[in-house]
Amino acid sequence: MLTLDNKYSEFINLVIGKNACTRAVDMIQEVDKSQEGGEILGDGLSKSMAVDLKEQGEKVVNDTSLWCLKTVGKELDVKVRAILLNGITLPATAIKTKFECNYLTVDEYSYLEKIYKDRMDDVNKITICLEAIKKNREFNAVRAEAVNTCKSIKEAKKLLESKTDIKTKISSDDTIKSKNDLKKILETERTSVTIATNLVMKEQGFVDADGNGSPSVFQSWYEGLK
Repeated sequence: MLTLDNKYSEFINLVIGKNACTRAVDMIQEVDKSQEGGEILGDGLSKSMAVDLKEQGEKVVNDTSLWCLKTVGKELDVKVRAILLNGITLPATAIKTKFECNYLTVDEYSYLEKIYKDRMDDVNKITICLEAIKKNREFNAVRAEAVNTCKSIKEAKKLLESKTDIKTKISSDDTIKSKNDLKKILETERTSVTIATNLVMKEQGFVDADGNGSPSVFQSWYEGLK
């Protein structure tokens, strides 16, 4: 884990190892070049962000801070993360950081909340939609597992209900079934879960051109959040 006492060059190497874009690497390397690799992390990161703010603008600093927190944040001491969090000033970026960095401390989440406090409607929408999408994905993953490992509907039902919080409507038939038969039987459950997920999207206002609730419409809205 990198602390404020590590070299800034170590942070650069960490970022490069995560396939950062060339522009981002070039920007953070400028400070290190001027110090011939001797800058300590805390000073180097602070100077880099100050340069970006002056030359690239507030949005670039916000985007870079979020990217770093998402990709290398777990490998940084909280005092180093504080510098990156300080670069987050836009409510939309603070909201995304809340949902995309699930390792942050209570204090770090509280800091972000102060930035997006006037956008709680958006936060609540995202919370509800992401939870529905998560449940959908979890169910589909377990459904695939059931098709590949279970021998009967009863066994598949038990697996699905033990690993998800969804109560299935399939029978408890314990006769041996082929994978293909199990897949067909469980397709009705998959459809039900998809319908439930789309209903949540619709209730939150994310509908496609036909008026149907759509996770992809939500995702596009979330990615373009401003």
